[in-house]
Amino acid sequence: MEEYRFTCPRCRCNIEAEAPIPARNLHLLLGLATLGIWLVVYSFLRLFQLYQLSLCETCGKHSRKLLALLLILILGTAEITWLIYYFLEVAPPKIVFDASMAELPGNLDLNSDVSKDNAWQLFTFVWLVSILPGVGAMIAANWPYILLFWFTIVVLIGLSVPSFYLRR
Repeated sequence: MEEYRFTCPRCRCNIEAEAPIPARNLHLLLGLATLGIWLVVYSFLRLFQLYQLSLCETCGKHSRKLLALLLILILGTAEITWLIYYFLEVAPPKIVFDASMAELPGNLDLNSDVSKDNAWQLFTFVWLVSILPGVGAMIAANWPYILLFWFTIVVLIGLSVPSFYLRR
């Protein structure tokens, strides 16, 4: 059994909890067999288990730090997945269409000073013509590395955070 120590965010009492020792060799073999996908799932499961163990018996509150970390990782994974899906599936035809239809706004005078009225039009024009296609092409070309980088961060955090709460 592994023993964990937490501090309650509300009443500041010490919480000690026990959990069975995970079969690390099994999870490593599963990670190798699934080319690392299992390690991402296992990291989320490990953090969720740690969050469940942080329940205070006095006031019934969980660790806010672990909840925030879990939410950041879950929402970050969802956002990275949506970003890659958007720039691989949804955006390419739209970017090509928008960039080909983009024209310099007729009421935008390039010789005048930048004001509140024409700054937004200029930004929209520059976004449609140069920034969006460049970012979309970069994400579409490098999406495996972006996904691999994010999942590496998730696994490193998910496997290292429980050691901060281990009772030594």
